[in-house]
Amino acid sequence: MTTLFDITFEDQKFIPDIGNLGNYVRCSGGTIAVSASAALVGGYGMAVTPRTTTLGNYAGHAFLARYVEPQTRIRQRFYFDPNSISCSDTTNIVIAQAGSYARPIYQVVLYCSSSVYYLFTYCFKDDNTSLYSGTFSILDQPQYIEMDWKASSAPGANDGFLTIWVGGVEKKTTTAVDNDTFRVSTPRLGVTAGASTSYTISGTMYFDSWKANNDGSSIGA
Repeated sequence: MTTLFDITFEDQKFIPDIGNLGNYVRCSGGTIAVSASAALVGGYGMAVTPRTTTLGNYAGHAFLARYVEPQTRIRQRFYFDPNSISCSDTTNIVIAQAGSYARPIYQVVLYCSSSVYYLFTYCFKDDNTSLYSGTFSILDQPQYIEMDWKASSAPGANDGFLTIWVGGVEKKTTTAVDNDTFRVSTPRLGVTAGASTSYTISGTMYFDSWKANNDGSSIGA
């Protein structure tokens, strides 16, 4: 197994330090802070606060990204706590994605409905259409989320896939994906995409212990 990165925030108590380790931070309306109050593993975690006013389609980003060599497979794990974030019903918040700098290859999306939290994924194909996983609920508490993505092995093979687990339990798998031209080079964590102009979000989410490998082996807690 080759570990691509392992970000614990323990030695990265301030955002400028994060940017010195092959990472970058982007904020457009939202904010990021590394603090003890956000800790889910160890003594420090990453607190992400989206813009609290109405969001625009290309605003409200607040995320940490990690550059890696282009990968045909990437497995990631991070800890996440919605921390009772409040949003208008059916608000979609992309909390994790991977792809190139210019476009996502897959996304993990959080949404709220009647104070219940749900996740789903989009897995993109070579023609830039996407496959939707279907939704599943998560708890309003710390939990670890793990994703395994693989590019298709050859043109026409259509054997790419994306699997997501929560707390070690498999939730959804998207198979038969035509994505042989894709490579992951820029995983992102936080609020990685702007929300619709009709949505509002209020509160702060917590992230911690972000790790990735390139052979698909289980990372776990």
